[in-house]
Amino acid sequence: MRRQLFSFFVFSAALMVSSLAFAQQEIASEAGKVVLDATVNAIDVENRLLTVTGPDGNTIVIKATPEILGRVRINEQITIRYADELATALRTINDAPPVNKANAIEREETGGMGMNAPTVAEQTWVEAAPQGETELNTVEVTATVANVEYGRRIVTFYGPNGTMRNVRIAPGVQGLDAIQQGDRVVMLLTRATAIDVKPL
Repeated sequence: MRRQLFSFFVFSAALMVSSLAFAQQEIASEAGKVVLDATVNAIDVENRLLTVTGPDGNTIVIKATPEILGRVRINEQITIRYADELATALRTINDAPPVNKANAIEREETGGMGMNAPTVAEQTWVEAAPQGETELNTVEVTATVANVEYGRRIVTFYGPNGTMRNVRIAPGVQGLDAIQQGDRVVMLLTRATAIDVKPL
């Protein structure tokens, strides 16, 4: 009888641990989902890209379906839910070659934030398509670091036209602790992907 009770308790404990692990995985899988009240800045139908700016001035480019793009207008106030963009590789410019400018998919734009350093030329945000990438789900980006939150693994970059871009760095990416404000870096960026959008 005691042996049966012991087996029952062991089985129950294992089941509880298994359920807890599953719950933790579910929470982790939702960690990259973001809900944002934003203004629509640009709609790129050909490349299926939606550019929006949040209330803090942070700009993000989001991959979206034609159906979602057809539901929004320039300067419209929206609430958008999306899977956040994520940097899967990050190196300082001295450690990696520049992006392939022959495949540049976006303009070289400068971000003048009224700061003394870096210079406007050094603030250029350049995007290019990696070799073999045709859907623009992943882009190579050359950019200048404006701020680093090491604990949250978020790097703020000078974006196009005086904007700022906050980018999450994937947990497996090495070398974040060596990145500092003012560094010029090359990163491999997985596009944010729109899930749903609603008018405000």
